[in-house]
Amino acid sequence: MPSLAWITSCQQSACGLARALVAGYLLDLPPGDATPEDLNDLAPELSVLFNWGRVVPLEEPRPHLVRTFLLPGAEVIQYYRSITGKVVYVARDPRGIMYAMTQGNRVRPEDRERRIKQLLGSPDESLKQSDEAYANWQLHAREWTRPERVRAHFPQLEDVCVIRHEDLLTDPGAALGRIVDFLEVPGGVDGDRVLRAVENWTLTTVRASGIFEMPPGMREFRTSQANDAPHFESSVAKDVEESLAAAYHERIREDAEFAALVEQFGYAD
Repeated sequence: MPSLAWITSCQQSACGLARALVAGYLLDLPPGDATPEDLNDLAPELSVLFNWGRVVPLEEPRPHLVRTFLLPGAEVIQYYRSITGKVVYVARDPRGIMYAMTQGNRVRPEDRERRIKQLLGSPDESLKQSDEAYANWQLHAREWTRPERVRAHFPQLEDVCVIRHEDLLTDPGAALGRIVDFLEVPGGVDGDRVLRAVENWTLTTVRASGIFEMPPGMREFRTSQANDAPHFESSVAKDVEESLAAAYHERIREDAEFAALVEQFGYAD
């Protein structure tokens, strides 16, 4: 029986693009021709699946992979302890996440400093149990990419595949091929199918299709609609960029584990 695979990342590390590409490959349809039900059958997001009133089945058929921002020790994730075999982790340079926060216009200015502290904070046991765990870069990377730590939660773990967000942007076809090969999709990697997925499942076309939208009615519980979200003036001053870079390098100097992780992913320069 094929094992369950998770696709995950620190919040704002853009594992949504990787998930979209995998979904596009599996469906082999443009996003406008697919339905949320199709997506939920093959590559759902765990929280959205719950909102649809569904769960990941323990028996087959089950999705090829499931997206989550939760840590592997989360109670709901542990429900799938016996069937989890693979993890796809999307890494992103913390500096890129920080710069996106400051240059973007969807985050309130008064929230940016808090968000960056969440991102770069030194993880401890209390953080692991908090609602901010999903946003901490080091904690998420440590718990999901080190096989010995992941295997403590999932004894049937086969392997972990790390994909860099930056590589997804520069060569999405190669990155998608790696993921498909890692997931052992029946039939192996089809180059033409990879090209179709990369061409059709861009973030722009996916967003326009609405396939990743919440279930009908669920948006009523949100404070604002995505298209109507307020925009705030971005902060791109040189001193802001220098301050962010200084905070990043301070974490590298102060925390050997943080330094090892950024080195592992190629973000030490």
